[in-house]
Amino acid sequence: MKKLKILFLGASRLVGLLERFSVAARVEKVELELLSIEDLAPWHAIAAAGLCTIVPGPRFMEDEFKPFFLDLVLSKNISLVIPSIDRATVALSRLREEVAALGTHCIVSSPDLCEQMWDKVSAERFFSEHSIRTPRGHSYPLIAKPRFGASSRGQFVFQNEDEYEYWQERHDERDYLVENYISGTEYTVDAYVDSRGKLVDAVSRVRLVVVGGAVMVAKTDRNSRVLDLAHRVLHLPGWCGPITVQIIDTGTESYVIEVNPRFGSGVPCSIEAGLDIPRWIIREYLGRSIPSGPIGWRSGLCMTRARKDYFIWLSS
Repeated sequence: MKKLKILFLGASRLVGLLERFSVAARVEKVELELLSIEDLAPWHAIAAAGLCTIVPGPRFMEDEFKPFFLDLVLSKNISLVIPSIDRATVALSRLREEVAALGTHCIVSSPDLCEQMWDKVSAERFFSEHSIRTPRGHSYPLIAKPRFGASSRGQFVFQNEDEYEYWQERHDERDYLVENYISGTEYTVDAYVDSRGKLVDAVSRVRLVVVGGAVMVAKTDRNSRVLDLAHRVLHLPGWCGPITVQIIDTGTESYVIEVNPRFGSGVPCSIEAGLDIPRWIIREYLGRSIPSGPIGWRSGLCMTRARKDYFIWLSS
């Protein structure tokens, strides 16, 4: 039986996703070992669930990460590396050529795209250059987003000039992207771009309940306006692997909010709908075929999550 070792970067809480990789490996008759580089905390859910071996390591953007990572890939004979958070996409994209030279595949987009998507100001410039509609503008209400923020943390909404000026006196605006605040339905589009740079397919879903920036309830919803905009983004060169596109739809127009070149936390909903990215990643690595066209997914599939408790002794 073929043995496959997949190293994740920062998959700490993605229990559902790693379960899907385990299922895909069984279907493909592959012996699978999963590892993830994390911080020193002993309570990572993927380890508590018995899905993954945690490898404590440096932060992804620190100088110490590169030698640590390359040595780990070589010593553990890693087959595939998959980033799971924004900083990890940047770090891995910078090293993908060196990793490839070791015989290991990196599931990551181009360095330029990863760098630009990590920085919301650079991402806005990229979208503007490619005529991708975003909430760019300066009419109230406005929203300020940290340039390198995630999960909607640290955002501010201003209804008028007084609120905006009060905020400006207390923050360095260079650390934020300030743009129009758009009211509407927030969609997440999960997509997979194969190793040749071809979009396989994309599934749009609505985030019905969000807690701490992570989706708890989601529903697939085929919105052609949202999907058309996402496809315009995803057909630009340089993407590779799982991509998450955040879009606001007002009912008449759609706007790209951000693009993350990695798995989104709610991607199991789209996987269940037929966007079987874990299986496609494994099949591509093994030289097996994957779908060449649309997968025929439907609206109305609801994913609801329940919190599950794990227990770990932290002392003897």
